[in-house]
Amino acid sequence: MPRAPMDPDRFDALNLTVALVALAVSLLGTRIAWMQYALQRGPLGRIARLRRLWIWASIVAVLLLGGWGVLAFFGSARVPWLRSTTMSWAALTALLLLGSLTFVRYRHLRHAPPTTVEAVTNPSPAPLESDAEAVIGIAAVGLHTHPPVHASRVTWPHLQGRLPQSAGSLLQRPTDTSLSTGPSNGTTVLVGMAGVGKSQIAATYARRKWTDHTLDLLIWIPASTRNDILAAYTRAAADITGVEDIDSGAAAERLLGWLAKPHGRRWLIVFDDVSTPGDLTGLWPPDSPQGRVLVTTRRRESAWEGPGRDLLDVVVFTPAEASAYLKGKLVTARRLAAAAEMATDLGHLPLALAQAVAYIEDLDLTCARYRKRFANRHKRLAELVPEHDALPDEHIASIATTWSLSIELADRLRPTGVARPLLELASLLDSHGAPIELFTGLAINRAAAGDREGQNPFDAEDIGDALRNLHRLHLADVGNGSVRVHSLVQRVVREQLTTADVDRLALTAADALTALWPDDETRPEETQSLRINTVALHHHTGDALLSPRAHGVLFRAGRSFGEAGQYDAVIHYYKVLDTHVRNVLGPHHVQSLTTRANLALWRGRSGDVAAAVKELALIAGDQTALLGADHQNTLLSRVALAHWRGVNGDASGAVTALELVLDDMRRVLGPESRHTLACRSHLADWLGRTGRTEAALAAFTGILADQIKVYGPDYRYTMATRDNVALWLGRSGDIKGAVSAYEALVADQTRLHGTDQYYTLINRASLAGWRGKAGDPVAAVREYEEVLDDQRRVLGPDHPSTRATRASLAKWRKASGSPEIAIAELELLLADQIRIDGDDHPRTFKTRADLASFYGGNGEVDRALKMLRELHAAQTRLHGPDQLVNIQTSASIAHFAEQKGEPKEAIAAFEALLAERSRMSGPTDPRTLGTRIKLAYWQRRGGDTAKAAMTLAELLTYQLDAFGAEHDDPRRTSTRLAGWCRSIENAGDALEPYRHLLIGQARILGPEDERVIQTGARLSRLCEVNNDPQRSLDLYLAIVQDRERHFGADHPHTLVARRGVAKRWGLVGQPRKARDLFRRVRDDQLRVLGPSAQALPKSSMGVLRWSFVLGELAGVLDAYEITLDDHVRVFGADHVRTLAVRTACARWLAERGEVGLAAPMLRALLRDQLRLFGADNPHAFGTRTALAHLLAASEPESARALLEGVLADRVRVQGANHRETVALRTELDGRADAA
Repeated sequence: MPRAPMDPDRFDALNLTVALVALAVSLLGTRIAWMQYALQRGPLGRIARLRRLWIWASIVAVLLLGGWGVLAFFGSARVPWLRSTTMSWAALTALLLLGSLTFVRYRHLRHAPPTTVEAVTNPSPAPLESDAEAVIGIAAVGLHTHPPVHASRVTWPHLQGRLPQSAGSLLQRPTDTSLSTGPSNGTTVLVGMAGVGKSQIAATYARRKWTDHTLDLLIWIPASTRNDILAAYTRAAADITGVEDIDSGAAAERLLGWLAKPHGRRWLIVFDDVSTPGDLTGLWPPDSPQGRVLVTTRRRESAWEGPGRDLLDVVVFTPAEASAYLKGKLVTARRLAAAAEMATDLGHLPLALAQAVAYIEDLDLTCARYRKRFANRHKRLAELVPEHDALPDEHIASIATTWSLSIELADRLRPTGVARPLLELASLLDSHGAPIELFTGLAINRAAAGDREGQNPFDAEDIGDALRNLHRLHLADVGNGSVRVHSLVQRVVREQLTTADVDRLALTAADALTALWPDDETRPEETQSLRINTVALHHHTGDALLSPRAHGVLFRAGRSFGEAGQYDAVIHYYKVLDTHVRNVLGPHHVQSLTTRANLALWRGRSGDVAAAVKELALIAGDQTALLGADHQNTLLSRVALAHWRGVNGDASGAVTALELVLDDMRRVLGPESRHTLACRSHLADWLGRTGRTEAALAAFTGILADQIKVYGPDYRYTMATRDNVALWLGRSGDIKGAVSAYEALVADQTRLHGTDQYYTLINRASLAGWRGKAGDPVAAVREYEEVLDDQRRVLGPDHPSTRATRASLAKWRKASGSPEIAIAELELLLADQIRIDGDDHPRTFKTRADLASFYGGNGEVDRALKMLRELHAAQTRLHGPDQLVNIQTSASIAHFAEQKGEPKEAIAAFEALLAERSRMSGPTDPRTLGTRIKLAYWQRRGGDTAKAAMTLAELLTYQLDAFGAEHDDPRRTSTRLAGWCRSIENAGDALEPYRHLLIGQARILGPEDERVIQTGARLSRLCEVNNDPQRSLDLYLAIVQDRERHFGADHPHTLVARRGVAKRWGLVGQPRKARDLFRRVRDDQLRVLGPSAQALPKSSMGVLRWSFVLGELAGVLDAYEITLDDHVRVFGADHVRTLAVRTACARWLAERGEVGLAAPMLRALLRDQLRLFGADNPHAFGTRTALAHLLAASEPESARALLEGVLADRVRVQGANHRETVALRTELDGRADAA
């Protein structure tokens, strides 16, 4: 059924109603849309495209629909279809829908959740008037007033808060780099102790981002409390969102919500100096690609960790950074003197350096002068920084105040009252770390309990928790088994201690250190920490550890320094300790003497043996005077003195001294005292070193039996003696026995202590070495490699024993046929020795010597010699010329110079070695004698036989002193020297060797030996040839005395010696005494030996010779008659010696002009010569010439004819150019010219 048409009037009324409603809704919707658009625009970006289109579409829709209603009412009369019921209802429906949407958006605008912004500390601008008014609603439960809503009161970009003032001389630190190169969003927590510069790093980053225009919003919040954070959030929320919340929590929620929205504004929020993670609970800014959060805090907490958060540890300056900072601030060289040292004193802490710089500038000081003030214990740290109102870079507190507040906070944390006692103990120890066991042990618990009387001692859990609290607050670094407290924190704590506190804590710490010290120092890092902490404890506590007597930990630390091979450190340590002990206890206190003895001991071990011997001798004397000869310390010093005398070259003296002190120790301390047994071990060792290996082995075997009885078989002293027994078994020649002994020892040590125990490792290395000596170098290498792997794992690669094994491994690798690998290994070892011990350490010297030996053995002799000479120079520079190590190096130089084969170089090397060994060991030491033999050999090989003979002659003298005349060595040397002496061409050079030879032969062979007599005669003749007749006479007088004493006056040897004396009397200018003595000798020989004795002609010839000198004719004729008779009787009338006597007498008479006597004698002599030898004999030529000369004055023609005949015969026989022919021709020519 068709519907009836609507009444036009009713339709007009409906259209009017729709038009009015549309107009109202249009106005309201447009206003709300604009409000929404204004409030939706964020300060850090642009409106999202979709939301912007929706807002504009909403405005356009409201206007169009409102316009439709108006048009429908006024235009229906002219346009009939506008009166359509469908269109009216459609418009009405659209208006209702749009109105409801607008209402929902409005409700959403009023009740939108707030966003979070970090607190802002600077004041916000004054509130601005807004076109929007507050909307008041009535809640079901009562009246509720909403916060006022304003338009946003910021301009972009916007800075909220005040950044710290930029510090001068800013450095680019690793943390700055990490921040700059890290992600641009997310959260970064800068964690570090007070004063390391966390705030400056954060401020530098924030300032750089702000000035680079990469931020729309920067909020800096001083966040020491949660209330500070909430206050800043409230201010920021009001400024950014325009809503001023009365409730700070609601404001925080509003700002956090705003930050979470994708409004495109780039933001950075910095929370500076957050006290605890709990202060940010519920207040963390949301993760956003548009924003980044920085947090600075001293607290190390696991709560800082979480998704999207990076933790950066901020540490103190490196030395280079500290130096750069100081140079940038102080500038001038005068002020920068000792700047690096000052930075070290201040622990490289940036805040401390900044305040120190300000102090220096204010008072116009230098770094060096500041250090002196800083080192003054009477000045508190607060006095070494500027006053509060003069602190630099807007510092709010001095470093001392900063730390004091942190300490108070730590002590309030649970367990309360525990942190401060622990810090007090740590303040007396090393700032680089102390073993955590020092704090968790029973000793420290008792000490801490002393600070809170009436309460129970702290238990281990309290200690652990308190240490963790200190770690969380960056007052200490606790980890890796140590507790480290910055040096300035230590100073702040120490300044709050009383003298009684220091004394109590010093003894507590010293006892704890002693309890921790292991018997076997197999963990180098651990014992190094104990040593350094003992030094620090003594330094910080003054005399607390020296009164009433020095604490034992001081001596334990010194011994540990030495046993670790840190010789420079131990010597310095004992020098300082000696000074302190003398000042506190006095120079004559027993511990003063003990300190001196320890200093001398380690001087010796460092290589300065001579100084050790000298000092120990003084100490032993002082102890004898002050303590008595039988005091234990006196006896121990005597043992040490004997040992070091042996090391210094007097091995036999060491044995003698040890035997004496051992008797006293047995009497005073008893035979089973450990000191007595130790002395016996020293004596056994030196018996072996002097070559008495069997005696050494027997002694150690006896000591072992006694130690088993006293200590048991498994005690460490017993094990050490078993080591010595095995060693001397091998050195005595029983190498297989040594291997077996070491195998058993290693098995027992492994059973007792395991394979990784220190001495087990040492003896495993010894076993490997003896396997090599037993003929299996490959097995030695294999076992050394196994030991080395274990030592690296257990002791560490830098332990002295590990390095010693590396040296032994290289030696046996070379012996096994791999010299190149061995050299490479030793080169690496040398580099490590230098890195660890330094260039001048004895271990470094030893490795250099070994490496040079390897070079030389591998054919690089020149390289070896160069290296050894450099080593010798370094050793001499360090300890002086007279040290045992110098001799060892000189011996190596001589060895390789000998290998090189150049006499000049070898001679120089052996001369240097001989000089050193003579000074150190004495001229009769077997090694010195051996060096002399080598030197003599090379001197003779170099062509200097005379010098070689002299060296051999000195050798003979010293050998006789050392071994006696019956020993084979001096006999061999005597025989060799006799041959070398005969080879000397220069008579002067032969005198001294012959003298030594004569003395030596007389001691060896006896004065009656013919060789002795011959040597004496040769020596006398050499003296004559060398124009030293007086010395020749003295020698022969001594020979006569010796022979008269041994043989008697009438012995033929004595008579021969007397004849030699007679000759020497003539040579010294007493011819009459010579002639008379010759006559007496001849008469005695005739009487004793008979007329046919062959000795008679020599004696009678002596009478004739010195008669010639005297010039008495009668005497000459008488002597001639006797001499001629003796020669004719002994040799015969025609013997050449008889003819020589006749010739001598005839010529003497001819020279005197006795023609009547001489002419017949010469003619008779000539007839016999012609008869015996013929006319062409030289003797006949001489006699004919002499006769011609004699007749020249009386019968010149006959003489001339005779000379011409001689000339013709000489030309024929000897040649025209013979010197005698030429001389005779010249004489004849002269006579002719004269005529």
